[in-house]
Amino acid sequence: MTDLEKNNDRKNINKNKNTSKKGKYLATGTALGIIFGVALHNLAIGLTLGVAIGASMDKKIVNKNKK
Repeated sequence: MTDLEKNNDRKNINKNKNTSKKGKYLATGTALGIIFGVALHNLAIGLTLGVAIGASMDKKIVNKNKK
């Protein structure tokens, strides 16, 4: 295996690692939203807030990693 092939393999592995983290905060926000929704007896508002917070955190972290 040449050095160029090894370098390409490393780049592909790094790309796969970054794509697996994209939905992490969205899932966490959704889970927290469901918990708050059940606790406050208003699942719709809790879920909406959880998704909004999770999506914004996900976008913020992805943009921060690109710089």
